[in-house]
Amino acid sequence: MTPLSYCLLVTGPAYGTQRAGSALLFAQHVIAAGHRIQCVFFYREGVSNANVLTSPAGDETDMVRQW
Repeated sequence: MTPLSYCLLVTGPAYGTQRAGSALLFAQHVIAAGHRIQCVFFYREGVSNANVLTSPAGDETDMVRQW
């Protein structure tokens, strides 16, 4: 099977909803299946996933580092 290339659009914030977590999980499964992520575009509230100044609560996953 020929590997596929994916581009992701992440619109959910790093915390408060499941959207960013679901996108991250999808990306991990795409890579595990032998495909590739060509680009990730963080849009609107999704830009918080790329903000290195974000400091999560001690009991939460650090979504910024996960990406």
